[in-house]
Amino acid sequence: MSEYYYILSLYKEKQRYLVKIILLSVLLLVVTSFVVVLDLFRISPFIWYLLAAGIVLVQMKKMKVESENYEQLLLFLQNYQPEILKNDELVFFIDYQLKHYFDRESSELFARLKNKNTADDTKSIIDLNEIIGEIRAYYTYLADDQELKENIEISLKWYRDSVENRKQNLV
Repeated sequence: MSEYYYILSLYKEKQRYLVKIILLSVLLLVVTSFVVVLDLFRISPFIWYLLAAGIVLVQMKKMKVESENYEQLLLFLQNYQPEILKNDELVFFIDYQLKHYFDRESSELFARLKNKNTADDTKSIIDLNEIIGEIRAYYTYLADDQELKENIEISLKWYRDSVENRKQNLV
């Protein structure tokens, strides 16, 4: 459950991302303007503002909590599973799990979706839908079982193993 709460804290961090970037931009704009007006250093104002913009861009990259495939995930969900897009927390949860448990595989699937070969698209869509369905079942399991103790370590790997064990017990 600690992983679940950690992902929720990252989701809240994502919601505050835009506010932090705007505040940083305004602060750097004010400081840069102050330095330019006082003319403390004989450097072109354009260089000062360019430096401030560069700092903002670097901080934007550092503070971003989504994966590099987040936009592609949104596009994929919009096309193939639009009902998931209504739950922003679930979309973020799926992105986190894809990044941390299916990193190489999900990157390859999204890359195959981008290329022009339609044969790759069909296989990638099926595989992504399967992975997203598994992550969605895991999210539902965690969200429904709020009475689970917070100190129990539950992860996607643990969930997959328990589902496999239940299947084998039934057989």
